[in-house]
Amino acid sequence: LNVIKHLQSSKTNRKMCTVLTQTFMVQNWIRPSDMEANKELLRLWIIHQLLVDKDQDQFKESVWAMAKLSQSTEQINVFIDVLREACGETYLQLYVDMCIFAINVDKGQMESNKT
Repeated sequence: LNVIKHLQSSKTNRKMCTVLTQTFMVQNWIRPSDMEANKELLRLWIIHQLLVDKDQDQFKESVWAMAKLSQSTEQINVFIDVLREACGETYLQLYVDMCIFAINVDKGQMESNKT
């Protein structure tokens, strides 16, 4: 995180920061460990992803791609909270859709635990 924060201060390093952020975010998201570190990394990922994606639809696709890697409903809820903190109400429908997705993930986990 500190390396990315240091590098992002220079415009010439922004592309590299975006790639690093995306890479670390995927790795930390599929193997969750420290949730506070993941929140901070998620904040960085959102900033850099907004810079890379050309429009809101492309950004939403990126968010969905990351959300689908979530291992639990807790991760999805954290994602929604951090996304809402960063973007406000701009993506309200996306937040609702992600809540529905989280419920379905939870339902699927409960059904698999029954069998």
